[in-house]
Amino acid sequence: MKDIIVKKATAVRKQKVWPILVTVAVVVMASVFGPFATYYDYSIKTQPVRIHTNFGGAIDDFITRFENLRDQNRKVIIDGMCMSSCTLALGLIKPENLCGSEFASLVFHSAFFNDGEGGKYFSKDGTEIAWHVYPPKVRALLRERGWNSDEHNDLIFVEGEELRSILPLCKS
Repeated sequence: MKDIIVKKATAVRKQKVWPILVTVAVVVMASVFGPFATYYDYSIKTQPVRIHTNFGGAIDDFITRFENLRDQNRKVIIDGMCMSSCTLALGLIKPENLCGSEFASLVFHSAFFNDGEGGKYFSKDGTEIAWHVYPPKVRALLRERGWNSDEHNDLIFVEGEELRSILPLCKS
């Protein structure tokens, strides 16, 4: 009988102690690991986004990506070739949060879509969207280079001093 009473008392104690132990363990873990988790999360959201080489893609994907970065007030550094839809950063990122390294270059062209069977077709709507996203300085430069918002099949490469007229050099 005594063994039964001891077992029941031990079981009751464990039931009452278990929630306390779990609570203590959670508090200890949060106090030990919490600062690291917060620091890690904070550092990711404040680090500049570097574009090393980007060949572009779907316009709507880049608009969403750059709008999210703009809304987070993130700095974007173009640090290599930025082609096609990637160049939309010029109109979607706040000017004070956008710069280029000495390795930056931009490549512009009309928007197009693939038909899935190897065909590539001019996209009037996509080109108009891109054209309206670009700031006036960029549109002026593209006009000087022969693109007036219509179909333009050639690639327009912009780098060096010409690039600095539309994208400031990043400060060290």
